[in-house]
Amino acid sequence: PLARLAFVSCANWQHGHFHAYDQIARQHADTPFNALIHLGDYFYEYGADDYLDDKGDAFNRRHEPAHEIISLSDYRTRHAQYRTDPNLQAVTALMPLIPIWDDHESSNDSFVDGAENHDPATEGDWDTRKAVAMRAYYDWMPIRDADDPTTLWRSFSFGDLLTLTCVETRLAARAEPIIIENHVEEISADPEAFKQNVLGDPSREMFGPTQQSFILDSFKRSKAGGQPWRLLANQVIMGRLLTTDMEPYIDQSSLSAIAKDWPGVYDFMSLSGYNVPVYPDSWDGYPAAREAFYAALEEAGIQDMLVLTGDAHEFWANHLTRTDGTRVGAEIVTSSVSSKTLTAYLGGATADYSLLLTKENADAKYYEARYNGFTTVELTPRKAHVQMWAIPNVREADYEVNRVAAFNIRPSGKSLNITDPKGLSTTQRLLFSDLV
Repeated sequence: PLARLAFVSCANWQHGHFHAYDQIARQHADTPFNALIHLGDYFYEYGADDYLDDKGDAFNRRHEPAHEIISLSDYRTRHAQYRTDPNLQAVTALMPLIPIWDDHESSNDSFVDGAENHDPATEGDWDTRKAVAMRAYYDWMPIRDADDPTTLWRSFSFGDLLTLTCVETRLAARAEPIIIENHVEEISADPEAFKQNVLGDPSREMFGPTQQSFILDSFKRSKAGGQPWRLLANQVIMGRLLTTDMEPYIDQSSLSAIAKDWPGVYDFMSLSGYNVPVYPDSWDGYPAAREAFYAALEEAGIQDMLVLTGDAHEFWANHLTRTDGTRVGAEIVTSSVSSKTLTAYLGGATADYSLLLTKENADAKYYEARYNGFTTVELTPRKAHVQMWAIPNVREADYEVNRVAAFNIRPSGKSLNITDPKGLSTTQRLLFSDLV
């Protein structure tokens, strides 16, 4: 390969060991990586007794400070704690780290004017908290200070091979996420009106115009310079992933487990038959902004964007398409370093759920929700070779690693095609080939 990258997301200190970082360092010894890309949720803001996994603190990893972080000192202390992890230290000693933040570097489900996990009545002014979170991030992470700290977006050129453009989708322009379960009556009465007028409101920004122009300019320079690859380091899933009726497939015990972290899950399940976004906090919650971005890309002659995504604690391989079916690229989603996966809620039913969502979503070529892990991509002028690495036992000091899937992404016409699947089960392969 002419370039080799590893990418990760969602490292929760209390949910498990950071074995992914160790494994990336070990792979680097055999075939070096050019960089490690961290796609966000580098740490979590929760207190030591919040959002625990099913073993709690059984393996003696407790957040410091013990309370939810609010102040500048709190955020700096949490950064310092995560940096004590020997696997994180080892991997960042070996290769450059290219990071972007998602929500937990400030607070869960953050947006320009607030966050789901921020209560002004008890936690103070949001702009103050946002400012200290960004200050601590710039203090601790390998990025240059900016006049406006929300402008985290930047671009890297790798010779004549690729441009990597890093984006910001939380604190600069993002509109407040829509909580689907708060719209039960609207959706039940007229789901299409809800999708068009509420979900599809064109004023609901994700990138904002300044950042979108920056992305387009960086990709146009890449195209004009003859580079074959344009990569986007992106926080939340961009591909279209809508629910089918999930009530027959998720039992009461699973719902009870989910409700501990998400009380609105019962209402969400009742609405799942209306094809609402699986992840309303992702780009599916901002469909007008996504379509406008895709249209601008197509107008600029860019239909071969390769998106690297985190956040979901799952592996995905998606084609990216406009509403008229025009393909504008492909997306690879990596699972979490340690944050709990869907198996914490669905247990043995997780595999069947993954197959169901793959079947019901045309853009989804592959979905695996059972494992923590990381992803690597090796790029040559003619293909990108993607490998998804699962680490099933992050809660144990000793671990194993397995390659659960591999794909090639190749230029196809004006766009990209995900091809040559390896490691898939028979049913996953049939779904990949659109045969079931």
